[in-house]
Amino acid sequence: VFDLTRLSTLESARKWRQDINEKVVLPDGEPIPMILLANKSDVADVQIPKEKLDAFVQDHQFLGWVATSAATGSGIEEAFGSLVDGIVTITKDMDFNTPKSPDSSMGVKLKPRTPKDKDR
Repeated sequence: VFDLTRLSTLESARKWRQDINEKVVLPDGEPIPMILLANKSDVADVQIPKEKLDAFVQDHQFLGWVATSAATGSGIEEAFGSLVDGIVTITKDMDFNTPKSPDSSMGVKLKPRTPKDKDR
């Protein structure tokens, strides 16, 4: 989630996505599916153009973005629907029941913690 009225919050979303990508992946090594929520869509002072958001989600491996409002609740159902559709599409051919090797896990894979993670 980021604030459409504050460009600096988009940078925070990039950092959160990177942090998750470093820690959790799908069994095939791909990043877990995520939707970026553009909050405060009900406010007139939007500072981030749609074209910039389209490029941002492409560059940072989000499935897409949805304009939302915590104040009115708009966009929330659409966001979850888009996320579920994306998860189904991406994972439809994955086998979550059989590990690829004896030492691999099924489902989502948590990457080993690094020394820098312990500082968080």
